Amino acid sequence: MRKKVVYILTILTSFIILFSYNNVYAQTNVRVKLPSFKVTINGEVINNEYSEYPLIIYKDITYFPMTYAGCRYLGLETKWNNKSGLEIVKTNVSYPYSDYITKTKNHNNNYASVPSFNIKINGKVISNQKEVYPLLVFRDVTYFPLTWKFGVDEFGWDYHFDSVNGLVINSQNLVPKVLNLHDYYVSEHKPEDKIYYYGGEFILFGDYIYYAGNKGAIYKATLDNLQNYKKIYDLPLNDVYFPEGTYAYPYFENRDGKIYLTYHIGGASMGSSYEVKINSDDTVSEPVSVGIGVAPSPVFFNGYALDWSSTENSRGFRMPRYKTENFDYLIAFRENVENDLSRIYKLNKTTNEITLVSEKPTSAFKYRDGSIYFISNDNKLYGFKVSDDIVKTISNGPVYNFYTSGNESFEVINGHVYYQNSYDDKIYKEGIKEPLNSGEECYSINRTGEYVVLKFKAAVPNSYRTIIYNKEGKEILKTPKTMQIISTDSNRIAYYDEIENNVYLVNENENSNTVVKPKNIFINNTADSEIITKVTSLSQYKYGVAKICVDGRWFYIDKKGNEVSSLNDLSIVNNINIPNSKPLIEYKNIEKIDDVLLLRTDDFIQCVDLNNGKVLFEEKGRYYYDIDNIGEGPFGYYRTTLGNNQRAIKISSDNEELTIIVNVDTKEILKVNCFRSRIQEGLYQYKENGLFGFKNIYNQVIIPAKHPQSLRNTLFAEGFAMMQKQASDDRTFVFYDRKGNEVFEIYLDYQDEIFEFQEGLAKIGRKYLYGYIDTTGKFVIEPQYSTATGFSNGVAIVSKNGKYGVIYSSGEVAIPLEYESMKSEVYRENSSKYDLNPNYPMLAKKDGKWGYVNFPYLKRVWPEGQEHYSYEKVEPGPVVPFIYDNYPERDVMDLPSDYDYIYHSPYAIFKVDDKLYAIGVTLEGEVLTPEGYDMLGYYYEFQYGLLQVMKDGKLGFLDSSFEVAIPLEYTGLAYSNNITANPPCFMDEVACVSRGEKLILIDREGNELLYFN
Repeated sequence: MRKKVVYILTILTSFIILFSYNNVYAQTNVRVKLPSFKVTINGEVINNEYSEYPLIIYKDITYFPMTYAGCRYLGLETKWNNKSGLEIVKTNVSYPYSDYITKTKNHNNNYASVPSFNIKINGKVISNQKEVYPLLVFRDVTYFPLTWKFGVDEFGWDYHFDSVNGLVINSQNLVPKVLNLHDYYVSEHKPEDKIYYYGGEFILFGDYIYYAGNKGAIYKATLDNLQNYKKIYDLPLNDVYFPEGTYAYPYFENRDGKIYLTYHIGGASMGSSYEVKINSDDTVSEPVSVGIGVAPSPVFFNGYALDWSSTENSRGFRMPRYKTENFDYLIAFRENVENDLSRIYKLNKTTNEITLVSEKPTSAFKYRDGSIYFISNDNKLYGFKVSDDIVKTISNGPVYNFYTSGNESFEVINGHVYYQNSYDDKIYKEGIKEPLNSGEECYSINRTGEYVVLKFKAAVPNSYRTIIYNKEGKEILKTPKTMQIISTDSNRIAYYDEIENNVYLVNENENSNTVVKPKNIFINNTADSEIITKVTSLSQYKYGVAKICVDGRWFYIDKKGNEVSSLNDLSIVNNINIPNSKPLIEYKNIEKIDDVLLLRTDDFIQCVDLNNGKVLFEEKGRYYYDIDNIGEGPFGYYRTTLGNNQRAIKISSDNEELTIIVNVDTKEILKVNCFRSRIQEGLYQYKENGLFGFKNIYNQVIIPAKHPQSLRNTLFAEGFAMMQKQASDDRTFVFYDRKGNEVFEIYLDYQDEIFEFQEGLAKIGRKYLYGYIDTTGKFVIEPQYSTATGFSNGVAIVSKNGKYGVIYSSGEVAIPLEYESMKSEVYRENSSKYDLNPNYPMLAKKDGKWGYVNFPYLKRVWPEGQEHYSYEKVEPGPVVPFIYDNYPERDVMDLPSDYDYIYHSPYAIFKVDDKLYAIGVTLEGEVLTPEGYDMLGYYYEFQYGLLQVMKDGKLGFLDSSFEVAIPLEYTGLAYSNNITANPPCFMDEVACVSRGEKLILIDREGNELLYFN
């Protein structure tokens, strides 16, 4: 099956060679033939027999001609340069199909050549002479092999092959289809010896298109069957359509679900305009005069001049007005104020009271999606919801301000703002720094239905002249063509191409959005199916997808086995659009930090607010990041970047002293001039003239740079930092608080040492004995211990005379100093601090054996005959007997606040006779897994419900009571070592396991859902 698939397809690349072929570039002749099977590309059946550039077969692989139209038909574009050679780029450009049909029938066998010019595909250099399936040149056009490497990995096309339909290929770009409209009107003009064509007006309405035909005919046709047409009206014209000296421009409008047709008869200024309504039964109402084409004067009302819109009797010159049930929003100025500027007012329909909505002067506004938007004389874009009338700045622009031409320099759809910049005449999208379309100048910005249409002057050859965005802000269509007439309805877009003189239809649901996927060749839903394709790697599921490698190709799949290529399909995206999103497979890291989404590729990083899709930070280049974890203890938050119990993401490029801080809670973005590892508690150390000080995250000086150094280059810890006082005195150190105040000084002899504050106490060594000082510099525990840790949750491990125990921060002994060793395996990130907990027993060694000893605590007891429990003090003692030769393989922690363990108990993993056992730490050493295992999972897996275990080469899962939940019948987890940061099993409700060569998706109950082969 795999051989057959590769034999005939592998996907496409497209482009054109815009140069004349010669022998310098083509060295080797190879024999090619025409395909004998049917080929369908984007719904068009290819006529290979009579095409000037047919598909060809070489080494059993299909090749596609990269003509100008052909490559763009498949969403690709090419560049040719005599020095750099040929470059092919996937851009998803939209272009209609061109068949290049000739009268000469093609021979079945032909010769092509292997070119030697330089070739790049999506920026990657291709060594064509070394390729098994090289690019070819046939009839002076470059041909591209439809292999998996190029077609799928580089261009993302979908294809399949079967004996009935042959080879079927669908690219991701939207493809225009010609609408062959009966008797469609096209006018030819020849000013200055140049010929221009203008098409007749049309409008999409449901399953129909209404359009202007020749000699004043108005037609209605069914989109799915254009032969089903009828004439429904005749414009009152003479035999010649648009006779000299008259104007008759028909215009269609969908108004509240009704189609209206307007036309103008007579001269431009003295003619008359009429309107008819086209009924659902295709009858037409009597014509009604709708104005003489001259703008009326303002109407004066209650001391205000209501600009034009108040009369509403001129379609051509009507100014903006928005009506609600109780109010009208309109443009007005005060009659009795000399040279007063127009502003937006609100007219109460009941009281006729007129109130000012905005102080910002403007001559026009647009109502879009529940809000009114306008440009003021400061060239900024403002807006307000009609529900609250609170004016806010939408864009600082500067937005081009058309005071008298309908204010068409911006558009808003579903909160996405597009505007023309008044400085450079280019189109920008609010929130994105770079102009759209490589900076081509703006021609127009318009909204039609649920789309925004951007037109450009496009001075650069083959640049995009039209780009269309949908309501989600996604770029769905871009083309080098100018759409002079355009109409939209639902997910359809119709436009007139002034070069081709054709009307085209584009369906947004086709190709890129709703491509019918071929049957997945690597998934079979039977346990005994034969392996037909090799899956070499499969990750666990996270955010609804898993990463998979099939025959060397990497991509993502959902829980049904369907390929997922879009970031917007992840479960964490919450139906918002992610601006500038890349194909999912390009991301090296996808992290959800509370309600912030962090995305990173090899050369791009982005942080997005998951509440609204707003880009918080975005930059090109290779970037790295750290994410704060907020500690649960009373002092844990001090060690974070901001030091205020708020999480932050720190971003910087490699070895660069500039860090971007994204505040996850407030969404504030800061730039700090230091390495990202050197920011803590909202402060960082800086150097000036060889001396050190501290600044805050707003780069303001808190401690001037006047100290030679800070001890061990420490950061602020729990609100304090320690600096050497002066160069002449290297033994005296000054402690500062967060405000830059000197709190106290301390002298340290050469054998003395001091450490950071931890929970209000700092460990200090005097002549090799350790004690603790408080934040005033006074000793609260005198130096007396041979070793000591910092305090964590109020306790610290100390030793004296070779014996270990635990003390409280008061100095009182919690666990007597009678043990040969004492350990805690868990450390705080980026710190030497032990993570201790007085509710959790301590790992200790006594008489050469390891076990666990508890802290003193009050145990609940139920006295006989009493209805209520009381407490009984339990003194420190062993809870896991001291019988183990080695301390645990893993000290696994689960820390409830009391010893009333409802779900599962803390446990440690001990190794005995090469077998691993889970030992309950607080249940007096009960062996939770008496049979022993070769492998036991990690404690955090219980967060997702099940713990993986393995014995005698078989893998299964235990529940939180350490009972077998899924039998040990699998050979392992279905992922390999080349997938980094693999999420835990069942994090996303499912796990990927293996049984021999089969990879299987199972749920928490052990049901086998999918089989990957």
